[in-house]
Parts: sequence; C-alpha cells; structure tokens
Amino acid sequence: MPDFYIGDKVHVNSHNVCFTGVITKLSELSASVARDGDGKEFIAGLQTLTLIGKTDRMKENVGQQKFEDNVDEMLGELRAVLISRHRKYGPANINKHGVLGIKIRLDDKQARLEYSEENHDDESVDDTLIDKANYYIIWLMLRRGLWPT
Repeated sequence: MPDFYIGDKVHVNSHNVCFTGVITKLSELSASVARDGDGKEFIAGLQTLTLIGKTDRMKENVGQQKFEDNVDEMLGELRAVLISRHRKYGPANINKHGVLGIKIRLDDKQARLEYSEENHDDESVDDTLIDKANYYIIWLMLRRGLWPT
C-alpha cells in the first residue's frame, strides 16, 4: 500500500461508494476524502484507496501532519509533567490559594523567562514554559470544576 498524504488525489472503491477525490485528513487506518465535484467528505479505509496523483507536497500539506504529530508530542510531555507533579504535590496547594496562587506562580515563571539566561539554576527555559502551560491547564480545570478537591 502506498504512503498517502493530505492533498493526494485518490480513487475510492468500497462496497457502497465509488468516486474520485482528494484526501483532507489522515489517520492510521482511514482517510477523509473530499469528493470531486461537490466536495462532500467521506471516511474511507486506506485499503479502499487507489492513488491517482501525488500532492505537490507543498510545505503546508506535508507540514500539517507533521504539525499534528508535534502537537501530540508536546501535549504528551505536558501531560506527563502535570501528572507527575500532581502525584508528588497533590491538589491541596492549588486548592488553598486558588486562581490567585496560580496567577502568582505564572508571574514568577514569566519573570524567570524575562530575566534569565538559557538555564536558570536547575530549571531550563523549556521547563519554565512547560510549567506555565500546565498552570494554565490547572486554571482551566479550576474554572470548569475539574480540579480535585
């Protein structure tokens, strides 16, 4: 089976539908294909696709899948750190100080970014950015009533 990319022109031939279109989304086992003519999208198994024409692989076509993979990787890293810290410290400190405490921590992290070199003490710029992102997630969880009490 050929590698498919967003923007590839394909022929879909499954038991209930047969048409030509362009791949708009991809997953491991299926693709969304916009039908030529009316643009209606169908989900098709990759095994039902026949490649007709490769996309010109402009940066935005190939880059979109790479971008989505990179987002998944970053979110996985944020998740791992947030869960690790929650296991280590629990919810009590956040519950004690609430949103004001989160704002103070975010301000401290911003100051660290503004006034430090690449590494400050034992915390890298990446560590600081991850902490800031996770504080925003905690803030959202508090707002939505999802933070444990």
